[in-house]
Amino acid sequence: MKQIYGEAMPEIRLVPFAWNGFSGNTISEIQEDFRANNYIEYTRNIIAEENAVLLFRTKGMIFASALFSRKKETSDDEYPYLIFYYDLNLFSPQISTAELAAIDPGVKTGTRSVRRLDINKKAEILNLLTVKGIQSKPASEKGCSQELTATEVEQIVKVRVGQSQFRKGLMLRDSSCNVCGLSIEELLYASHIKPWKESTDEEKLDLDNGLLLCSVHNDLFDKFMITFGDDGKIIISENINKSSYGILCISSKAKIRIFEGQKKYLRWHRRRFSEKSDKD
Repeated sequence: MKQIYGEAMPEIRLVPFAWNGFSGNTISEIQEDFRANNYIEYTRNIIAEENAVLLFRTKGMIFASALFSRKKETSDDEYPYLIFYYDLNLFSPQISTAELAAIDPGVKTGTRSVRRLDINKKAEILNLLTVKGIQSKPASEKGCSQELTATEVEQIVKVRVGQSQFRKGLMLRDSSCNVCGLSIEELLYASHIKPWKESTDEEKLDLDNGLLLCSVHNDLFDKFMITFGDDGKIIISENINKSSYGILCISSKAKIRIFEGQKKYLRWHRRRFSEKSDKD
């Protein structure tokens, strides 16, 4: 069974979480803040290697994990780094710190410092995260009330890894929303032209089957309210009132860059766009 996050991370760190500044009064509410904000924080208190796994702990429970990225900021001497956690996983129920201590005896349940875990225990730790983090998903997410099999867990992990690679590839190709130019990385979506659920395994990871879009344009594109010609010119649904163009940051004159390999996917998207328009 493949573990969550794979085997390439340089280290694993246990991070005590301070509740200050968060609206929630329970761990579940804190998790919702993590989910909503992707938990971005200006700080210099966490020192870790790029792509390290961070395990967030509070009240003796590990409630989330994520991968770590650090970017140098020069505008603020007091807080020189932008800390960004990605590939976020929320655990429900949470994982007891005691379970982690059973694997790595160096884990202390009461300490408030960031601790680097025994990298030699990596496989066992990741297995704990995989089993707890994936198999403990609510029944509504599984589609049944029974626990997932090892094969199903492996398939879910493959999906997560694939989606992460797909996003990273699009970020290397384009660093901003293809439509409006928004360049805040945390607000950009790796949008499939031909939806993930309707794509073959090869198409799911094909960068030509993707556009980098902000949340507004991702929703419009995903709902077939906008599409694009082979020349990159935007096609806007007649169901969008022209008075809303400004609010939605779209223009009938807008044009995006199109790669040759994207054209076949855009033809598929335009067909679905037309079908939806005919129904409406």
